[in-house]
Amino acid sequence: MTTVTPWITDWDVKHPISINKSVGAPLFDAEWEDGPTPFFEKRTLNLGKASDGKLGGSHVRGIASEGEWQADDVDFNQFFIIKGSARLEFEDGSSHELVSESSAIVPALYKYRFTQISDDFEALHFFAPDEYNIIWGKGATLPERVQTLDPHRRPVILHEDEKAWSEGLREFFEYRDLGTLEPTDGRVYVHVIRTTGQPYEAGTGWHYHSWAQCFFVLDGHADLRVETGPRHALSAGDAFCIGAGDTNRHFVDRVTSDYKLVELCVPGWKDATPVEAPEGSSF
Repeated sequence: MTTVTPWITDWDVKHPISINKSVGAPLFDAEWEDGPTPFFEKRTLNLGKASDGKLGGSHVRGIASEGEWQADDVDFNQFFIIKGSARLEFEDGSSHELVSESSAIVPALYKYRFTQISDDFEALHFFAPDEYNIIWGKGATLPERVQTLDPHRRPVILHEDEKAWSEGLREFFEYRDLGTLEPTDGRVYVHVIRTTGQPYEAGTGWHYHSWAQCFFVLDGHADLRVETGPRHALSAGDAFCIGAGDTNRHFVDRVTSDYKLVELCVPGWKDATPVEAPEGSSF
């Protein structure tokens, strides 16, 4: 029998959180601010707003060359490197150089630190819940909750690998799994998506998912429509969250041949239900 680790916000695949809001975070509207750590500044991806605080997401930039040892009192903690580089050191003595398109999943209440942060460092940071405490110092005492966690938990580090790309839900996209399903007991699925090398202007057709999604555009361009809302032109640096269910019908078209994005799905299901265009839609 598989044991599911309880989460702070008390949800799992069988009892998923409700995300039924669609919220954007365009790059041109970005407000950069101090983050929870002094070596990164951040802008929100509005995942916390979409999930009522159950999840969080930020676009972070390096503002110092290294950080202190820390342990985050979270359920989920993932970094995906957009550009630049940094070294990530862990309490088990391992050390990893992270470069563009590297992914690092840091276990809950597991001590780590960033060093050798390049001047051009940028990353996506996904975490749960949206607000959490950080315990600073390599010798710091951790909260009692650490006793409920797997003592054998370890970081998951993945780097860009052409062999890791595979077919998936859409024939004109290919997908690269970032390894989040097992550490989150299926609650969260994060992957990178790219076109198969051809523009796809016709688009996906109207559809909805049984899971919510939050995505960040890495390259290229696509247009998005949700229900009877306006057309959103999405390019590199733009983020958008779409809720689950048939009240969040959407359509993606005008997809360029270089379109590439990181997508977080909650929970980790993969399906799409085709539908007619919403009544009142002008497209």
